[in-house]
Amino acid sequence: MRTGVPRLVLFVMITAVLAAAGLLHSGTFESLEPGVSTKTDADRMLGPPIREIVAGVRYDYDPSKYGARRISIQFDAQTMKIVKIDLHLEKTYAKSDYRDWFGFGEPSSTRTDDDGNLVETYLPQAISLHYSGPDDSFQVAYFRHFDPGSNSQVTPVQSSGSTAAVDSPRSQTKPFLGASFATNREGQGVQIRQVWPNAPADRAGIRSGDVILEFGPYTLYRSGFDPFEFVALIGTASTNEPTRLLVERGTRRFELWAQLELRDTKSIETEGKRLAFEAYQRGEALFRQGKYEEAIAPLESAYNFNNSDGRTLELLGFCRLRKGRYAEALRAYNGALQRMPDSPAIKYFIGACHDALGDPEKAIDFYQQYLSSSDTDKKKRKYAKRRINAITNQPDDSMDWNKALVDIIEAVRQEMNDD
Repeated sequence: MRTGVPRLVLFVMITAVLAAAGLLHSGTFESLEPGVSTKTDADRMLGPPIREIVAGVRYDYDPSKYGARRISIQFDAQTMKIVKIDLHLEKTYAKSDYRDWFGFGEPSSTRTDDDGNLVETYLPQAISLHYSGPDDSFQVAYFRHFDPGSNSQVTPVQSSGSTAAVDSPRSQTKPFLGASFATNREGQGVQIRQVWPNAPADRAGIRSGDVILEFGPYTLYRSGFDPFEFVALIGTASTNEPTRLLVERGTRRFELWAQLELRDTKSIETEGKRLAFEAYQRGEALFRQGKYEEAIAPLESAYNFNNSDGRTLELLGFCRLRKGRYAEALRAYNGALQRMPDSPAIKYFIGACHDALGDPEKAIDFYQQYLSSSDTDKKKRKYAKRRINAITNQPDDSMDWNKALVDIIEAVRQEMNDD
């Protein structure tokens, strides 16, 4: 009873918050239903928008009376029906709470976002949970109600060369810039991760690492600008005349003009996979030669061209781990595990990353997951057992942990050379 009472109190409190917010049955918020309700309905229920995020498409509403940090609603540009509602509560909650509230079973699909955080989608409830970390042991940062008819949470699309999973297009062609994007962690705007060869961005002179501060009539002057929003902006751009971009490169700011093209989304996907494969081959060849630092750039390019390939992320994790870049290696391995959940080796190396980063509980958890697998690699099994013993205050002084990691990665490289 002592552990049950706080959970009951928590459930009652959160239920009261959600009830006050009008959000107690899936797919609705203040009686607003994606795919049915319109912007007129939203304005009537929530008051006028407090800001326009994407002109004519996405708006923020006043969150103050709903126990939220942000309420963001996206509308269909033609019908002005709601496509999705994002609700960021002031307090974050665990997956188990959302299961209780909405009656979730197993997720219909999972993916990782641009920051390597887990996103789970639930149908038929038409809700997705966006976590603050790479797995469901982390709190839910925000949750989304969407129109299941738009297929907006299931299909990864590269509508503008972006590797981010964004809303599926309603037509077969969209304006194409030819780059992939990331949140600029050091300031405002959106950062260019990768430029496609001979694409509009390439011809305009845009480079990887550039930061876009203005796009046509839109300004991106805020920190943490969402790449998904930028992809949406590109989707509204004209292909009849060049689009102006204000670019920041290092300490310089200057204008560039890009002539966007209409591209078929299927051809973009096919081209992305081809470019990814070529980049992966370059990275793999360098990895086989033991040139780990040099292999990182082409492997990152391969991921930016096609983020659905778990093998690319696994190899990228190997290279980063070998160079002591443990946090970056962990992000790559977490992404690889989402795509290859049955891989024992990935679980071992995730344990090693947590170990190196000083997170003993997670290190032990993943080492134990590895040991419970059917993998017969004697070195990994020996070192996993020794590290568990060392972490739990039973050190084995004969073990050099750093050398163990180096040896195992070298063994992986040798196995690839023997193929």
